[in-house]
Amino acid sequence: MKGKPGKKNSICLPDFYSKQIPCGANNLGRVFYVTTVFSTLKAFLLPFAQDFSSSGWEIHAIASGVPDIDLFKKNGLTAIYTVSWSRNPWNVFDFLSATRKIRRLVETIRPNIVHVHTPVAAFITRFAVRKLRKREGIRLVYTAHGFHFHPKGKPLANLIYTTLERVAGRWTDRLIVINEEDALASKRLKIVSETRLVIMPGIGIDPAYYDRQSVSTEKISRTKEEMGILPDDATILIVAELIRRKRHDIALKALAVTKTRGLKLLLAGPGPEFRNISRLARRLGILDRIVFLGYRNDIRDLISACDIFLLPSSQEGLPRSLMEAMAMETPAIASDIRGSRELLADSCGYLFPEGDFRALASLIDYVVEHPIEAAERAKQARKRIEGKYSLGIVLDMHRRLYNDLMKETSS
Repeated sequence: MKGKPGKKNSICLPDFYSKQIPCGANNLGRVFYVTTVFSTLKAFLLPFAQDFSSSGWEIHAIASGVPDIDLFKKNGLTAIYTVSWSRNPWNVFDFLSATRKIRRLVETIRPNIVHVHTPVAAFITRFAVRKLRKREGIRLVYTAHGFHFHPKGKPLANLIYTTLERVAGRWTDRLIVINEEDALASKRLKIVSETRLVIMPGIGIDPAYYDRQSVSTEKISRTKEEMGILPDDATILIVAELIRRKRHDIALKALAVTKTRGLKLLLAGPGPEFRNISRLARRLGILDRIVFLGYRNDIRDLISACDIFLLPSSQEGLPRSLMEAMAMETPAIASDIRGSRELLADSCGYLFPEGDFRALASLIDYVVEHPIEAAERAKQARKRIEGKYSLGIVLDMHRRLYNDLMKETSS
């Protein structure tokens, strides 16, 4: 890698925030995190930024939207930048303007590692940096949070996404996949060579934070009271953005035919499908049993206050919300799809055929009627998170990966 951290690169044309790096600081290197929106960085990557910053790395990040500057400063980011792009991969204007900005920033920051997340940001960044990689000694890492092509995807969409991944794979030094099915798909389609493929167990869950013992019974009671949940009500919680692929409609249809009385469905998360979900609930006659919670920052409390955690999605990578529920020892039900299937293996929860609301309804009734079995599976789920998916394990894997990449640049 050409250049060393120092005065020339201390301030890198920030849009929102940067801090001065002392001249001659003994920095291990520079990492440039790229995500489509800042909420991804906030939700998934702050522990990584904090860990690497405390070890002596410069951490730069870019996304669209307005960042929580104070939060990012507290977690050790050197600089934060914004870019105008959307989740729509076919917006040509966004593509061209974002490409120019990413290229300019990379030339200015001169990072050792560019680590991209989320499909739109990942493709644009890899395209923008493709010619700089060898010239500047940059190593480009892409974490795929679940490929957009999958067995139940539409053929044309699968073809497009597969083609884009194979093209961008040529500009990728390490492809990180977070479930076994994506690993197999990468090998089958030759997206990258197997020497450049890395399997990691998601982005990590902190078992010390997501611990049922950390939430008091008084807090649980207050949370239920706030949501209008009576002491004898059975509750199901879904934590997911209100978008089509999360399949909230399946949950509503299942709720309408369950035999369990007093069952309520809590929906945590905003999204464009709010009106459609509300209309469906009204049409099914269950609107009074649905609680729309909107955006929440107290997910741990919500999970501890519910009886069942549900994720009926049609597409996932390795769902964090499901891992959080597993760590909290809340019985979990999920559709039998990539990622969720892997997490709930070995009797750590319950699976139903994706899209089958009657099977889901029967499973909900079964879990309610068999609380001892459900609790045993929930305990097993907690052990699984601690043993394979904990934040410490994933952080250590990233440290080793970055160290290997730095050795490559110096050789």
